[in-house]
Amino acid sequence: MNEHSFRALKDFQPPLYTLADPMTGLLPYVAIAEMEKGDPDVFIAAADTVNTKLYGFPQEVTSKGSGAGLTYESARGAAIGEGIER
Repeated sequence: MNEHSFRALKDFQPPLYTLADPMTGLLPYVAIAEMEKGDPDVFIAAADTVNTKLYGFPQEVTSKGSGAGLTYESARGAAIGEGIER
């Protein structure tokens, strides 16, 4: 692959907010854990996956994803990525 191939592939990645949406997303719920005074400066997020039976799969499959990061956005992105991977 050349530089143009990588650029073209990047253009087809859906924005994270389209994957995590309570009405239409594969992840209907993403939450950020509250930090307490004295906690390390790390954000932690958790995501629930949608029931796959709603999409025509024969079995109900639900899962959870979690992620951590130094910013809210990176923790949320990590949780979304983990949830989609499962």
